[in-house]
Amino acid sequence: MAKQRSRIRGFAALLLAVSLALCPACTPTTENSENSSESSEITNSSASSESSKDSSDILLPEDSESAPENSESELIESEIEIPNMSAEIAAQKENNPDTVGWIQIPNTEVNDAVVQRQGADDNDYYLRKDKDGKYSWYGCYFGDYESVFGSREELTRNNIIYAHNLGYNDNPDRPDFSQLFHYLDEDFAESNPYIFFSTEDEDMVWEIFAVFYSEDTSWYILVDIEDAVQNAIINEAKMRSQWIYDVEVDENDKLLTLSTCSYKYGGALDPQRFVVMARLVEKDKPLPATIEIEPNPEPKEPVF
Repeated sequence: MAKQRSRIRGFAALLLAVSLALCPACTPTTENSENSSESSEITNSSASSESSKDSSDILLPEDSESAPENSESELIESEIEIPNMSAEIAAQKENNPDTVGWIQIPNTEVNDAVVQRQGADDNDYYLRKDKDGKYSWYGCYFGDYESVFGSREELTRNNIIYAHNLGYNDNPDRPDFSQLFHYLDEDFAESNPYIFFSTEDEDMVWEIFAVFYSEDTSWYILVDIEDAVQNAIINEAKMRSQWIYDVEVDENDKLLTLSTCSYKYGGALDPQRFVVMARLVEKDKPLPATIEIEPNPEPKEPVF
């Protein structure tokens, strides 16, 4: 993997802002009657690894369709109880100071610590290490080296967690982020719309708004981003999503991105990724235990 990545600087943000000004808005809730009918696309077909984040990869070519629009949701009593993971985080932090949080996905085997190598300049360190920092081919759940994990105010705009897909045919019954492939089942996705990811500062719940495949990682693993870039990422994720979620999300939200490998399009094609993306839920927001989703009739497919 490449060892260095550059953060998105003002120049790249300016290019994006100009591109977005010339194209329809990147979220379903934004309108611009003066724009042309051609909308923006944040990706290109060139492959890039999680260790490489370069503003040169962020292109907004034309001919992309608008993301499916969300309907208004009803306000209901909360049926979700956020688990308190402070004791688990504290105990694991004694074993490994690199511990930054705890991830739990209901009705899966995902329930473990998240680590992040302090002072790293890439994502290689924990690729083949367990949560205690010992060698393991299976790896662990680890945070992107640029993400900042703390209270909701301290979190970066896009908080990325990686883990291996240990089911080489994308088997959702295998360990680690192989479990993410359960979200391809409509009943499971409707019954499990939330991810619990907590830090030592706060227990948090995140609601899923996109489940998708990608041929490229460079567009969705950006951490330090401007409003225009975040909106473009959200819109691209929704266009690619296998399901249409009734979730409002925009540049004001904190994002959680879970990324793993996929073998859907053949093992020789690399990188191909499967991604679940969610937004941080406001404190005390009422949440239903289950939701209704619709199949995306034409999800944007990866192009290799």
